[in-house]
Amino acid sequence: MIEFILDRGSGVSTYLRLVHQVEQALRLGTLRPGDQVPTAREGLVEAWVREARAAGLDQEDLRALFAAVPADTAKEGVA
Repeated sequence: MIEFILDRGSGVSTYLRLVHQVEQALRLGTLRPGDQVPTAREGLVEAWVREARAAGLDQEDLRALFAAVPADTAKEGVA
């Protein structure tokens, strides 16, 4: 399974970063045609949780963070 990495300082849209990471994984053989990847939303949520935990946020902080993020944010590619 691919693990998406977000670089907020890159200046590239979140969706395009996800696309580039999938393309790179295909080129490197990490993914093969037909492999299932997480949805954009699942990939973003997973990446946000990793970043939040690295920043030292606990489970309660994560709940508050996700309660504040609109549900359509991941669909729009805004991160």
